[in-house]
Amino acid sequence: MTDLPSNPRRVAPIPAGDPSRAWRWVARCGGLGALALGATFVLVRPRLAPQIPSHYGAFGDVTATLSPLAFVLIGLLLQAAVTGVLTVVLYVSLRSGVIEQQQGPGISRLLGALLSAMAALTVPGPLILLLLGDAGYLALGAGPAPAVLFLVVPVVLAVVLVSVRARGGPSVRAVRFECSACGESFAPPAWRWMVGPHIGASVYLTCPRCGERGWDVRVGARVWNPNPEPADSQRLP
Repeated sequence: MTDLPSNPRRVAPIPAGDPSRAWRWVARCGGLGALALGATFVLVRPRLAPQIPSHYGAFGDVTATLSPLAFVLIGLLLQAAVTGVLTVVLYVSLRSGVIEQQQGPGISRLLGALLSAMAALTVPGPLILLLLGDAGYLALGAGPAPAVLFLVVPVVLAVVLVSVRARGGPSVRAVRFECSACGESFAPPAWRWMVGPHIGASVYLTCPRCGERGWDVRVGARVWNPNPEPADSQRLP
């Protein structure tokens, strides 16, 4: 931790946020997704084979099988883990009140809706489609495209990030952020703010001046102002 600046700018206290409603919706939607997966398994169970595919190779060939019950139980465990992670992320992000102070009160509803959809669909959606396909209700083609995409997308993203980090011009490296704790501005390495958690114009970073971690807003970004200055024509004489 470095020493504090000699004349740090004062930052007004930020009231604590109220994430209770948003995270509860994420948990409820995750539960609904698990319920949909379980109901689908009960409905199609009579038409499933004793062993169903559980893993596919790069060219769509089946590389592993499981019993239908084990397949669903593993899916429910994954659903519980994903829902738990999304719920904790949303709760921690909103409880300090910094995000709502920077992005406006509507950000909690937007994040709640987005993470609720992810909790309900990320794991149950593909597994329900696989169960319907194994039961003969859907004609799911096998091919290399889905498996290759899972490999290509992370590799391309990593190459782009490394390229930006190694050869990023001044416009990339000059991006500055304002610390939500001490109010001082700083310019972190490009890769840190690019891969860090983002919510609007806020990125979760560590301030090199005071050492505090928090949601720091990008300098010059358009953020929500609860008390905008009146226009010249509206000022009192």
